[in-house]
Amino acid sequence: MRILVCVSGNAPGYTFERTQVFVYEQIESIKRLDASVDYQVFPVVGKGMKGYLASLKQLKRVIKEYQPDIVHAHCGHVGAMAVLQRRVPVITTFHGSDVNSLKMRPLASFASLLSAESFFVSKMLMQKLPIKGKHKSVIPCGVDRSIFHPRDKEECKKRLGIDKDYILFASDFGNGIKNPTLAKTVATHFPDLELREIKNRSREEVAQLINGAELLLMTSFTEGSPQIIKEAIACGQRVVSVEVGDVREQTEGLQNCRVCEADEMQLAAAVKEVLNEPLELGQASNKYDLELIAKTVLNKYHTIIQNYGKH
Repeated sequence: MRILVCVSGNAPGYTFERTQVFVYEQIESIKRLDASVDYQVFPVVGKGMKGYLASLKQLKRVIKEYQPDIVHAHCGHVGAMAVLQRRVPVITTFHGSDVNSLKMRPLASFASLLSAESFFVSKMLMQKLPIKGKHKSVIPCGVDRSIFHPRDKEECKKRLGIDKDYILFASDFGNGIKNPTLAKTVATHFPDLELREIKNRSREEVAQLINGAELLLMTSFTEGSPQIIKEAIACGQRVVSVEVGDVREQTEGLQNCRVCEADEMQLAAAVKEVLNEPLELGQASNKYDLELIAKTVLNKYHTIIQNYGKH
C-alpha cells in the first residue's frame, strides 16, 4: 500500500517531522501496524492560485512516478488542490483552521465534495461543513502515550532548567490565533507564577513542560481539536480553557479541568479554583490513543482501496 501524504510546506524552516508532527506521528504509527505501508510526503510550497497550480502540476508528476493507492491531504486548502487530479482517490483531513475560517471554508467545502472520504478532527468541525451524501468520519489526531504520561514535576523542571513555578500557555506567544494577550492578562492575577510558552521544543520537551507546570492555559480564538489539551490530560495535568473546538468534550467528566468564557475574570477565577484543588485528574480517554487512531485510519485506507480498486 502506497500513501502520498500532502501537507502544507510553507512554514518557515519546514520539516515534515517537526512542522507537521501530528501527521508524522499518525503515518509512522500506521507503518508500525502494517509493514506493507509505504508513504511519501508531498509538501505544497507556494501560495495563491499561481502557487497551487504549480503544485498541482508537480503533484501529477509525483503521482505518475510514485503510483500511490491513496492521496491523503491534510487541511482543506491542500485537499482542494489534491482533488483536482482525478487519477487517485483523495482523503482530506480537516484540522480546524480550514473550516473555522470563513475565507477558507469554500475551499474546504470543495475539497470535501470531491474527496473519496473526509476526516474531521472533531464533530464540531464536521457539523460546520455539512456536505451531504459524502463519506465523512470524525477521526482526531492521536496522543503518543509513550511520551505523554504523568511524570515527576520537579524532575521535569530540573531537566528543563526551570527553577520557578509556572503556568504553561498552550502555544507560543507569537501565534495570534492562540490569543496570548488574554493569557498574559490572566497571568497577572498570579504574580508568583510565570507564564511560559511552547516554542521550538521537541516532543519530549513538550511532555516535560506539561508535567512541570502548575496547569495548562488555553485562550485561543478558534481551534479544531487542540492536541495540547489531549496531551495535558494524558499527562495528568490541570487544564483551564476557553470554550473552543472540542475542549469541553475532551475534558468532560474529568477533575481539575475548567472550560469557561473568554473573559479575564472568569479565567482567573477558574485558574485559582483548580490550583486550590488536589490533583486528581482522571485517566485520559482511550479514544485519543495514537495506535487506536492509526488502526482506524488504516482500516479506512483498506476500504477505499477496495472500493476504488488500484488505478
